[in-house]
Amino acid sequence: MKKIGSENEETYQKTMEAHLSELVGKVSQFQERAEKVGGDVKAEFNKWKEELSVKQGLAAERLDNLKYVTGDIWKNLREGFENSTADLKESIEKALPKIEEAFVINPAIT
Repeated sequence: MKKIGSENEETYQKTMEAHLSELVGKVSQFQERAEKVGGDVKAEFNKWKEELSVKQGLAAERLDNLKYVTGDIWKNLREGFENSTADLKESIEKALPKIEEAFVINPAIT
């Protein structure tokens, strides 16, 4: 498919790619740390990682779709992407206190 869109749309997409990359980076950091956790805590992390992986994939797919449309369709897809990234960010923020608590309980985890 050929990439289409205005300069403003392309600028927005680049900004959102950076935002999504930042969120993905946070998920990756937690994944690395979660590998060091054992028992029930690790099982909870694995569940959390699965949920975030699905949300991350959806956001990435929606962002990629923005590259190939314009007009009202672009606006609708943009809204879907923004909802996806907001959901991903919210999930990360909800999980963060649980993650930090696990690391406080298990001080050997770095």
